[in-house]
Amino acid sequence: LENRNTTESTLRKLLDSVPSNYFTGKILKHPNSSLNILLAAAEHPGSDPHIAVSKCRKTPANLLIKLSSDNVAYVRRGVAGNLKTPAEILTKLSNDDVLSVIRTVARNPKAPESLLSELANHSNKSIRKAVTENENTPYESLILLTKTVKNYSLRKAIAKNYIKDKDVLRLVLVKLAVSLDWLDRKEAAKNHNTPLYILDKLKEDSNNYVKISVDNNSNLKIQKI
Repeated sequence: LENRNTTESTLRKLLDSVPSNYFTGKILKHPNSSLNILLAAAEHPGSDPHIAVSKCRKTPANLLIKLSSDNVAYVRRGVAGNLKTPAEILTKLSNDDVLSVIRTVARNPKAPESLLSELANHSNKSIRKAVTENENTPYESLILLTKTVKNYSLRKAIAKNYIKDKDVLRLVLVKLAVSLDWLDRKEAAKNHNTPLYILDKLKEDSNNYVKISVDNNSNLKIQKI
């Protein structure tokens, strides 16, 4: 399988010999793997090859539509995270019975803004948290999420650079700066988008790690220069 010269016929034999999610995924990524092999994996009686097909970037939209109704949640989750999945299928999967499928939809960069706005109001906090991790979440929804998700989720969203809107980002940083948790204040202290008046207040923080983060803040250094 790791040999680039392995032929399509041999890959087809490997597909039948080890029908696992991981192994099938490797087969589908092989340079000599054709659409015929992908279709064979999709028709395999086992569910593991279906999971690999649902995640594969080569899988055509019509096949993803078919797999979106699979009985196995892992397959539907693979479809929910695939960048080729049509918007109407993502909308359908946003009402799935399994929360992990909906969370994956919320993280998909191709999810429509209207759908992300709906999921930002979801009753489940883990799904609202997942929406903060999508860089395409609309401004109004992000504002709402700063009030309804925990600070830990916001810290992660900042660390991973999920929040692209600078106004929302500054709003989140101000919220973290007044938190009772020193890790929240440290995140605000080290971020170069934190307003200067907030950094001035954080200079007097009782936690040394927060103070050090303020001293190392690039925005504050530029202002001093």
